[in-house]
Amino acid sequence: GGGKTIVCATRYGNVLYTLGSVVPYFIERIKQGKSLTVTDPKMTRFFMTIEESFDLVLFALTSGKPGEIYVRKASATTVADLAAAVAEIFSYDKPIEYIGMRPGEKLDEFLISCEERSRAIDHGDYFSITPEKLGHEYPNAYFEVDGSKKAEISEDGYGSENTTRLNKDEVKNLLLSLPEVQAELSDGAQ
Repeated sequence: GGGKTIVCATRYGNVLYTLGSVVPYFIERIKQGKSLTVTDPKMTRFFMTIEESFDLVLFALTSGKPGEIYVRKASATTVADLAAAVAEIFSYDKPIEYIGMRPGEKLDEFLISCEERSRAIDHGDYFSITPEKLGHEYPNAYFEVDGSKKAEISEDGYGSENTTRLNKDEVKNLLLSLPEVQAELSDGAQ
């Protein structure tokens, strides 16, 4: 009773091995003997582990201020390198098939837009985006952001195209660290 509820939000990229993750889809295609399908080799996506997504939520729970959005700094890779890494892990040699982007799909994804970057604060492993002040005209529309903590973000925003890029071998190491991939590998060995 009497407690104050704080509403803040988290925003993140693809969590490896969760519903909608492309990795289990690729592994299923391998089990069925089908080629791995990739929309566009240049397409980039953010990737994080389930633990990293939990950490982000905990950070928001412990640090959250009303209306703020919390973003975890994350690595990205091209979908082509991700597919190649999965194929190598499972010693799968069918060629990767490029099928073209679907309507509405983006080549890259952004966790902080170019409009939000002026309100982004750097917290080491995380960014927070302060909410817009209501009832004020631009350019004084934002909460004051402490200049020393202001995030250094590209003019385009914080996107999968301009974050730390993992190459195929780094993606392989990340995938091999996942218990789900280890389980798939041991299943295949029987």
